[in-house]
Amino acid sequence: MKRILVLAIALVMAGCSANMANKSPDYIASKVERQDSEFDASVTYLGPVHSTSQQRGLFSDSEYVRLRAFENKNTGKMQYQIYVVVSYVGNWRYYESASFVGGDTVKAVGVNRKVNFCQASGLCSHNEDIIISITPQQLVQAQGKGLKFRVNSRQGINSELFVPAGYVDGFLSALTVEH
Repeated sequence: MKRILVLAIALVMAGCSANMANKSPDYIASKVERQDSEFDASVTYLGPVHSTSQQRGLFSDSEYVRLRAFENKNTGKMQYQIYVVVSYVGNWRYYESASFVGGDTVKAVGVNRKVNFCQASGLCSHNEDIIISITPQQLVQAQGKGLKFRVNSRQGINSELFVPAGYVDGFLSALTVEH
């Protein structure tokens, strides 16, 4: 139990260190990574990791969110995603979809599930990585407001998340500078 408490405290502290809520759009833009090689069909743009946490009884969930964009080298077409990692204690949740303000629900693709550790009592810590495709219009509408959404699990334990306005503005600014 002591080990779980130490992990929960560490996760909460780690969450505070990468919280981008108070960062300026210029700061965010400067942290967007551009990845390209002759082996890739697309240029990848990775926003910085924005972390948050939510208290759930004795434990906290930690969520790590980043915006991603992929530019097709042949067509110039852009695709946008939200990449989410949820770290939690308890049974597997199996995140399957995401809902946006207004009721639009889209499929979330689970790309990785990992057991961090398990206690002799059977209590385990898990990570689930999820990809949510979003439209250019959703990003444009989030400028100046931020992007609020919820990831929905098969178990009914959902997480409401928010990408701050400054993050969205900075990410889009970095993409504009590249073009």
